[in-house]
Amino acid sequence: MGAADPFILRNMVSADLDSVLMLENAIFPTPWSRDSFEAELEKTYSVALTAEREGRVIGYGIAWLIADEIHIANVAVHPEFRGTGIGRAIVERLLASGDGSCGAFLEVRVHNDPAIRLYKKLGFREIGVRKQYYQAEQEDALLMRKDFR
Repeated sequence: MGAADPFILRNMVSADLDSVLMLENAIFPTPWSRDSFEAELEKTYSVALTAEREGRVIGYGIAWLIADEIHIANVAVHPEFRGTGIGRAIVERLLASGDGSCGAFLEVRVHNDPAIRLYKKLGFREIGVRKQYYQAEQEDALLMRKDFR
C-alpha cells in the first residue's frame, strides 16, 4: 500500500466506533473505552476524524479546541498503513480545524520515534516531559507544541 492509495478523511460517527475500538485496542497498551469515544462525539469542542479506505477505518484522530489552542488527544493509524501519509493527513486536518488558534499541544510516548519524527516535520517542538503520564506503563510523555503565530 502506498501514499497514492486513496483514502477519505471524514468526521467520525457512531457507526465507526466498533472499527475504531478494534484499532485502539490493537495499538495502545491502555486503550480508550467506548464511552470515551462516544463522549468525544458529543463534545462541542472535540474534533473526531476517521481515515477510511474502501469502507474500512484505517486511522483516526481526536483533538480538542479549547480557548485559542488545539490539543491533539489521540492519533492512530493501522500498522498496515503506517508510513503512507495517513497519520500526517490526520494531524494536518486536526490542526486546520482550529482556525484562529495560536498553537497546538500534544503528548507522545518518549519512545515513539516515528510519531515524534512526524510531529517535528509538522513543526512541533519539544517543550518538556510529563513524568509517568502513561501511568499503567509508568512511561513518560514528551510534551510538544506548535506555534501558529
